[in-house]
Parts: sequence; structure tokens; C-alpha cells
Amino acid sequence: MNSNEFYNELKQLTTLGYLEQAQLERIQDEYIKTRKEHHNAFLIFALIGVVFIGAGVISLFAYNWSMFSREMKAFIAFLPLLGVQVLLFLKIRAQASEVWIQSLSLALGIAFLSALGLIYQAYQISYSLQSMLLTGFVLMLPVVYLLDGYYLALLYMAGICWTGWNSDYILLASLLLPYYIKCVRKDGACRLLSLCFFIWMLYLAILYVPYGAFYACILILLIYMTIERPALYPVLAGRMLYIMLFTKAVFYLFFNNFTELFGYGSPDPYFYHMQDPLLLALLAGAFIRIYIFYTKKSGKARLDLLLSVILCGLLTADLMVFPYASFLAYEILVNLCLIAFSLYKLLRGIKSANLASVRRYTAAIILYIVLKVSLGNYQLLVKGIVFLIAGLAFLAVNYRMTLKLKGGNVHENTPQ
Repeated sequence: MNSNEFYNELKQLTTLGYLEQAQLERIQDEYIKTRKEHHNAFLIFALIGVVFIGAGVISLFAYNWSMFSREMKAFIAFLPLLGVQVLLFLKIRAQASEVWIQSLSLALGIAFLSALGLIYQAYQISYSLQSMLLTGFVLMLPVVYLLDGYYLALLYMAGICWTGWNSDYILLASLLLPYYIKCVRKDGACRLLSLCFFIWMLYLAILYVPYGAFYACILILLIYMTIERPALYPVLAGRMLYIMLFTKAVFYLFFNNFTELFGYGSPDPYFYHMQDPLLLALLAGAFIRIYIFYTKKSGKARLDLLLSVILCGLLTADLMVFPYASFLAYEILVNLCLIAFSLYKLLRGIKSANLASVRRYTAAIILYIVLKVSLGNYQLLVKGIVFLIAGLAFLAVNYRMTLKLKGGNVHENTPQ
């Protein structure tokens, strides 16, 4: 029984009255979370060990590689793969811990790719190395689904994105979607795999809508803001929108600067005439998701979504809407909105005693002031006074939050 199943059983016992809520929270803090942290540490050390052992063996064989015959090279190529399979079978039969299964699943994928590479080099196969690697990644999928190989799924997704960069391999990435949905439903976290799919969706927007990639990415980020699980999506989307607005306000970026940054892709031959319909579909999807989210949520969640929509509007409305004569007024509006949004998040973090949020937005406000003063035509005396005030503000916020930390009820890692 894993930690999630154990916690669900304890929740049922609490509902039935066998445990009190305070006892459940104490068990969760002192046992379940600590056990999960230890499990992650063991898994990381096991994965590092597997990687170093594999690198050492490969280096030893590579040193004398030219001495071996072609048949001996083929035998050496399959030897690690067979060894990992035997060890994995023994561990599954012995019902070993999840650390062993996850580590050996990843080792199996690495050994299989190594065998493919060595066979490709030894027999000089006419197919391209890219085709061989893509074939190897696809053949990993049964192991991912049968053994619940989370880290092997990460290797698969990273390999598909790297091997098929600037190409259309949407089908290969979609083959992992059922496993990803299962992971999200099981624990709602899977942060690394969620990060891969987060980047993959933005990559698809740049690939299929190169001339409107900035619009498409903004709409996708807005859709991400309405997703509850995984929680990584709205956090990353909100931070990306804030960083773009921060960059625009500080460096006086025009609208076309962002479009050039996102629109580096070449037009896809199959979707060359479908860019406008794809943008309209994303726009309709964003409106639908906003409406669903707005009807389900209330209070702060609605306000956060409204602020995200305003951020998107400020990023996309520029010289295309405002004439050049009124651009200065628009830039002042952007700067005021950035300051107001940052202060809102800062005060909300102080009110909820969220140390991470307070530090983040305090740093953003002070960095904004410092950059504005540094890039402006101000005297050294003015710059020195501003820098001193900024340093004192950092110390004051740290001191204030230290007092709250001593008083308890401070959420160090709660994302805002």
C-alpha cells in the first residue's frame, strides 16, 4: 500500500469516527510527508547510481571498441539489456519496493537505447539515427504502462521532444497521454511530466501557428489558468504571463518584439491555411474554459482569473489598438497595472502568511524600481538613494516574515 492509499484509508477512519482530525493531520505531517521525502531521496540516489554505472561500463568498452568484431559488438550491445531484464524480473517476483522498480525501468530504457545505438554503429544501418531513436522510444511504451514507469515516461517524452524538434510528432507524444491522465488522477502532482506536456503544448502553438504564435501561446496560457489539476499548470502560466508583463514594462517592449520572439517557426505545409481557424478554435476554447471556471469558482479564484485576463489583454493590445501618439499613455498604464498587480499579490501573501509569495513579489517590485532607475537618465545620487531604500526594504520584509515564522502558521511552499 502506497502513501496515497494509506492516507485515503485514514481519512475514511476519520469520517467514521475512529480517528480525530487533529490525529490525521499529525500522521500526515510526521509520517506520510516524511516518508515521501525519504522515498524521493532514495529514488534519486538509485537513479544516479544507475546512470554512473552505465556510464562507467560504456566508457570501459568504448576504450577498446575497435578491437572487437561485429558479432562481439552485437553481444556487448545486448548484454546490459539482458542483465537489466533479469534483475527487473527478479525484483518484480520478490515484490521489491517502488524505488527498485522505477530505477530498473529507467535503466531498461537506457540500456535499450544504448543497444540500438551500438547496433546502428556496428552494422552501419541505412536508416537515420533519428528514426532508430524514435523507434526505440515508441518500444518503451509497453514498459511504461505495464510497470508504471514514471521516470521512463519522462525519458520517453523528453526524447520525443528532443528528437522530433521542429517536426510533427504529435501522435507519438499523444501515445503517452493516457498514462499522464492516470498519473494526474492518482496523485495530482507528477510535476516533471506535467512540465513536459506544458512545454509541448506551447511548442505545438509555435509549430502550427507560426505567424500568430504569440496569440496562440497567450491563449494556451489563459486556458492553463483555468485548469485545477495538475496545479503546476496555473502556477507556471501565471508566472509566465507576469514575467512577460514585467519585461514589457521595464524595457518598453513593443508588441512586435514579442511576436518576433515567439514566431521563429516556419509554416507547417499541412496547416499553412489553417492558422486562422486554429486561432479561432483556441479563442473559443479559452472562452469556454473561462466560463466553466467562473461558474464553478467564487471569490479569490474568480478575481485571479480576471486579473489573468487583464494581463493577457495588456500583452496583446499595443500599437495594433493604440496609435503611436498615445503609446506613452499606454506604457504608463502597463506600468501602473504591473505595480498594482504586484502589490495585490504581495499584500495577499502577507495576509495569508505565505513566505514564498511575499519574497517573490517583494523581489519583483524592488527589481522593477532598480531597473527603472538604472536604465533611466538619473544622477548617481538618485540611483544610490534608490538602491539603499531597496536594500532596506528587503531586510524589512525578511524581518517581518521572520517574526511571523516564529509565530507559526507560515506557508513556505504554497504557490501563489
